Amino acid sequence: MKSILMKVAAVLAAMPRFVWQKVCVCGEWISQLVAVPAMPVEAAPAPGGEASGNTADLEEIKGMKRLAGVLVQDQTPSEDDTKGLSDKAIDWLRALDRRSLCAVLAADASQLRAHMRGKAPIRGMVPYDTAAIKDVLAANARQPEPRKTLRAALAEQGIHP
Repeated sequence: MKSILMKVAAVLAAMPRFVWQKVCVCGEWISQLVAVPAMPVEAAPAPGGEASGNTADLEEIKGMKRLAGVLVQDQTPSEDDTKGLSDKAIDWLRALDRRSLCAVLAADASQLRAHMRGKAPIRGMVPYDTAAIKDVLAANARQPEPRKTLRAALAEQGIHP
């Protein structure tokens, strides 16, 4: 009888450790589902490197990353967030889903520039093309018709329960 009680006590002593391990695993899983990647820190441009590119293009890409960071968090962008961006760039970012917005945040300026010019598209991202952007925005704008209740369907038929 003593040995059974000792084994029960050992199991009860191990329970908090076991439960804590399972809670940690669940917490990591949830954080992977919900986590938003931080905006990458951009290194100072090397002399003669990327700084020799178009500064207006670099400013637009920085603005696009700023707006993508706002949109990925499901926030409403302010005028400061859209300042310096063309209407096409704003519409393109609004057409992207959450995964693509995260890809915009993670991509460097040369990757985004190549995608925007159509030279090296980023996989799974809407092309930076006016027709494609309009098509995606139109598809996202279509809302399914809400389901009718049985009472409403019967009322349309002239049957009043």
